[in-house]
Amino acid sequence: MLSLRKALPVWLLTAAMLLTACAEEATTPVDIDDDRVSIESYPGDDRRTPPEALVAAAASDPAAVHLAFAFDDFRFRAGEGNTLTAPFDVQQLLAGLTLGARGETLQAIATAGGWPSLEDSVRAEILAGLSLWEQRIGDLDAVERQRLLWGQQGYRFHRDYLQAQAELFGPEMAGLDFRDDFISARSAIEDALDDRLALEEIGERSRLILAQTTRLQTAWSDDLAIELFEGRFGEHEEQRRVPMLHIGGELSVAEGEDYRAVAVPLAEDGLSLVVIIPAAGSFDTVRGRLDAGFWQQLTEGLAPEQTTLDLPVFSLQRMLVDDMLPGLGIALSEAQADFTPVNGAGFLYLEPLRQSIELQVGEEGLNAVTAVAAVHTATEDEPLGLILGNITAGVGDSPDSPVISCFYPPDQRPFLFAVYVRDTARLLHIGQVKTLEGSLVVADWTVGCGDSPPVDVYRYKDSLQCAVGSGTPAVEMAKILTKAGVDVAKYWEDTDGKDYLQVCDDPDGVINVFTIHESQLAAAERQGFARLSSLKRE
Repeated sequence: MLSLRKALPVWLLTAAMLLTACAEEATTPVDIDDDRVSIESYPGDDRRTPPEALVAAAASDPAAVHLAFAFDDFRFRAGEGNTLTAPFDVQQLLAGLTLGARGETLQAIATAGGWPSLEDSVRAEILAGLSLWEQRIGDLDAVERQRLLWGQQGYRFHRDYLQAQAELFGPEMAGLDFRDDFISARSAIEDALDDRLALEEIGERSRLILAQTTRLQTAWSDDLAIELFEGRFGEHEEQRRVPMLHIGGELSVAEGEDYRAVAVPLAEDGLSLVVIIPAAGSFDTVRGRLDAGFWQQLTEGLAPEQTTLDLPVFSLQRMLVDDMLPGLGIALSEAQADFTPVNGAGFLYLEPLRQSIELQVGEEGLNAVTAVAAVHTATEDEPLGLILGNITAGVGDSPDSPVISCFYPPDQRPFLFAVYVRDTARLLHIGQVKTLEGSLVVADWTVGCGDSPPVDVYRYKDSLQCAVGSGTPAVEMAKILTKAGVDVAKYWEDTDGKDYLQVCDDPDGVINVFTIHESQLAAAERQGFARLSSLKRE
């Protein structure tokens, strides 16, 4: 590096010294003779000798932290439609960022990742534990992991930072000319990531990019019988006819009062796909309970049995420019972010995380690809001396209205799923499937639904005289039936036909009436409904 210094013009060195002295954000003087090196000149560590912290933490397995982060991340992103997350990839990237952050920035990253302590020894242990698990994942033939680290060509990074990245995560390193030829540099990165992240914002102020990819490709276990058929997926009026897999064999099953979970083994030894099927009307309730404790109880309760699962063929894609970081306190602004350990000065801040996920489940098995990247960008007033280069709701029907279609019981309801490593119960992907494309399921109530003719049931509205708006509307009461798995064709408001004295706050005799399948009458009666024909009118 001394030869480079001597080659610089005197005016350039003078300007660098002035800019460095004036920069308000500088925490240490910029000295081009210190231990900082450009990323393309750093030889790395091909041997990847584990540091002492990694050896000392060989038994460390921060499973609880990972699971807590995974489900928090999923619930944060889950909406009303289909959802797909890859929590391990995000947490691994956050772990890498802790190596370069300090102060409040480090605290925010640690909090986001679920790590309570910022002590160097504890942080090293956390990173070591994650690295150990990554090595275990790397032992699976179906999983391909790759970490990449690109730096601005000619830009000087702290040697200890690059060494820690290489030893803990073993990334592939490269120097790219973001500053003078960022179009070619961006193209090189997108080629490496299969053009998945669309990093349009990489420009002349980009300095460092951390990225990683996870590729998973595995067939179903050879012991399973797989049949493709056209089935019914969804709830009530959302039922669609879609391609489905009838999976039979020795599966692992766990059941709760409002869900059934089935784990399907994959051909890669150690990996499974678990499908969690909430009872009718219970999807939001089950998802709301999905946390590390629920997951532990579920996985420990899985027991092998000869059974079947009908699973839709589905494909999910998601591209995120992550807005999670500001919400968790991780600064993205130039004035607040502090990544001093990256380059020995406080002149880098973090762009929003970018993540691209794709997952397909089909007759051949399961395929998933995740790419995630974080971009460190320079502040506007970064000193010259740091760069060795150039300077730059439903409505009730009336009794006389046309009847609507009934809905056959679905082959599969909306479900939650996870791809996980069985021996550690660690999660690679979490998602939910609520809607799929396909033709609507239509049937005719006038001829009965299957062998079950329609029947009318009722329940008192519990409204009172003189109390406008009192009682439970029919549309709300219908939800009680649907949550119990009872299909409702139509509903309306009526009276029980009895005479009542006109007294305010006394019952008014209003009832809600519902048309259901006769085969589901017992389920309706358990919810307090009765045949309308049993009502004795005066």
